[in-house]
Amino acid sequence: MSTHSSDRFARVLGIAGLVLGLASFGWQVHTYRDGFAERVLVKLSMQSRMRPGQKAEDALEHGNLFADIVNTGQHPLYIKDVGLAIESETWYFHLTNGASTPLEPGAAATYTLDGWDISKHPLDLSDDPAQRENYSLIVASNKTEIFRGRVPTSILFYGGRGEVPQDWLQRTQPPDLRPR
Repeated sequence: MSTHSSDRFARVLGIAGLVLGLASFGWQVHTYRDGFAERVLVKLSMQSRMRPGQKAEDALEHGNLFADIVNTGQHPLYIKDVGLAIESETWYFHLTNGASTPLEPGAAATYTLDGWDISKHPLDLSDDPAQRENYSLIVASNKTEIFRGRVPTSILFYGGRGEVPQDWLQRTQPPDLRPR
């Protein structure tokens, strides 16, 4: 009788070991595939030059948009396109510093879109929610589209001694993401 119960115990341990081994193998396959995923962190900002005596609203008529792309993956990344899509139109950014090279893990590249007219396309900077546009920033690698979504826009004023209203300064601050 004791031999029969030890056989049952051995079978249960064997089945548990088989299930644990299969789960471990599945987790290793998942982790391996996840390690090759292309990931980016994207920041969109606008830079506008303020002349002496100029109001902030006037300085925002024309400026440059910058998309900062950081490779958060584990392998080099080849960025093919960075675009800004609003409804049916798409504008493409160009690489700020020379030729396109693979973006190493943890490295950043800045892409520029010159002469953006904020009065025509306010993105998410407008005080009136009805005027905020539904836009998408698109980042594509040589394999696939990596990122498509909205990114909060920050503004940088440079030059001049004009006064910048406080509400403009508050909009440039990053959102508070701490849990409450």
